[in-house]
Amino acid sequence: KNPWNRLDFAIVVASVLDETLARLLAGEEVDLTALRVLRIFRILRAMRPLRIIARARGLKVLTLTLLSSVKPVVNTSAIAFSVFAVLGILGMQLLSGKMHSCTDSTRWHKSECVGYSADGELREWLNYDVHFDNIIEAM
Repeated sequence: KNPWNRLDFAIVVASVLDETLARLLAGEEVDLTALRVLRIFRILRAMRPLRIIARARGLKVLTLTLLSSVKPVVNTSAIAFSVFAVLGILGMQLLSGKMHSCTDSTRWHKSECVGYSADGELREWLNYDVHFDNIIEAM
């Protein structure tokens, strides 16, 4: 009669059916991907703690408070993302293509960054790990 008991029963039946069919068909050349659908019902086990929340008044209030805070958190995240996007675009406008350096720390200009350094390493004009050449890196 209790819906939670029905949920538990459905999960157990799906698990037993999945295990039984998997063991019976394991030796044969049968595609077992269709049985993976039954494993989805095991995810419903995560709903079991909701029993406690439904019974305890304090946990129910706490859960409702957390759920009501989702909308303000999403709004705040959207504002923060917008600010990061605007600053990223500004950084791209000011610094795009200007965040390069030579692998030889004694050379500062691209025209000087040719040949080999005193250590015998090849000089290369490379972009920094953090740069403003595209919007994803700029944000």
